[in-house]
Amino acid sequence: MAPHSRLLGANHEIRTMNRARILAAATLLMSTALPACNGLHTPSPAEQGAKKITQVTAKARGISSRITYSPDAVSKTLPVEGGEAKELAQGLLAPADAAKELRALATEVTSAAGSDSQRKEAKTLAIRMRRDAMMLDLMDLERISQLKSAIASGIAERLAAIRSIDASGDLQATQEAAARTKASQGAKSAFDGSVAAETDRADAARTALQPLDAAINEKESSAESLDIDIQTLRAKAATSTPSAALPLMIDARSKLDAAQTLRVDASTDDREAEPYRSTVRIVDMATKDNAEIADTNKFLADRIDESSKAEVGAKARASAAMKRTRELGAEAAALMKDFTTLETELFQPALKNVEENINGDGLTAKNSTDQAAIAIAKARFAAIQMDAVDQAMSLMAAAQSMGAPVGDGEAQLRAQRDKLAGNAKAALVEARDALSGVESGAGAPMLRSIAELAAALGIEVPATAAPAPAATTDESAPAGDAAPTGDAAPATDAAPA
Repeated sequence: MAPHSRLLGANHEIRTMNRARILAAATLLMSTALPACNGLHTPSPAEQGAKKITQVTAKARGISSRITYSPDAVSKTLPVEGGEAKELAQGLLAPADAAKELRALATEVTSAAGSDSQRKEAKTLAIRMRRDAMMLDLMDLERISQLKSAIASGIAERLAAIRSIDASGDLQATQEAAARTKASQGAKSAFDGSVAAETDRADAARTALQPLDAAINEKESSAESLDIDIQTLRAKAATSTPSAALPLMIDARSKLDAAQTLRVDASTDDREAEPYRSTVRIVDMATKDNAEIADTNKFLADRIDESSKAEVGAKARASAAMKRTRELGAEAAALMKDFTTLETELFQPALKNVEENINGDGLTAKNSTDQAAIAIAKARFAAIQMDAVDQAMSLMAAAQSMGAPVGDGEAQLRAQRDKLAGNAKAALVEARDALSGVESGAGAPMLRSIAELAAALGIEVPATAAPAPAATTDESAPAGDAAPTGDAAPATDAAPA
């Protein structure tokens, strides 16, 4: 064999051995890396933290899209025409359930260990989730309080109807038919007066709505006209020289500010008009095509007609009145049972839950708007408790009117209400003080909320210095973790590092 042939053969053997060594080394490397991370690499703590924050943020965003106001709307199945109901992968969530899941996510995200910036971001995200969970619990507590209020009103109405029947004289002796007629007429007048009073209240609300609606329409129309002018000015500026475009853009900016001011004013008028709309809506629901009102009117009219006749019909009238009284008493007892069940099984646990969370740590960051939002939430919480006391006082007054002994219960309830009013006032003052150094643009809506809540509760919050003027430089922009007021939605906009 020629020397160069032997050299080529030796080189081929060397290259073959090198490739075998490389293949063996790669195989060994893959066999040791696969158990750790599927053949890639072991994630660093920073990567694990980023993944955890991303997952939790996505879960929170999914929770926010599934929240429904009423638990009655929660469904696990979807009806399908001509077939069986389809099982939903993820049903809607009641506020209380959504709050539990948000708290679980807050606990989960705090364990995301990574860089210092990720730990800070996870802490901020957990704070917002806990705060939003508390707001959801507060919203659910308000819903339960409204249900209680409706039931308490129903009980009072039925007790009032029982008192009306008793006042009609049908439960008395069969003598003195004339006196019974007069009593029946008085009961009918009282009932009609209550219905008429509600109708007058709705009419007054409609009258008050007219100028507000007109102002809202006018401001929105003016804002739309300004939008058209702005578009025209911008179009002219786009085809003009810079020197000619500058005044056009300044004019467009001025009109844009005016349009925004009009829309803010229209929104303010709309909030002012909302109580009147609610009054009209509630009264219309209670009075228009109400079968119970029609039945009661017919019942009282029959009593007047029968009592004007001879004493022969007195016995029949007494029997009918007793039956109606038993029906109303049974309905009132059933409603009272529902009220008690709602109080013990839903309201008190929700109240305790909110009380534990609203006074706990980890709800606010180190900025004034967060502190003000929590203080306003505490005032709302006190207002809900005041409403519960008002419900108890209403039921106590209704029972007392039926002859039930109440003792010093009313005085105790009034003392409790005064204490809660003091708590609400202290919370509103705390919220106001927290906003004393906040820019006027960020603090004005919250200050309006404080004023509206104080007015609704009949509380006078002492005046204080106005918020700081709006910043004009980028360095004084508001903190990014400022909390919104009202019923905050779950925090889902925090992006992972």
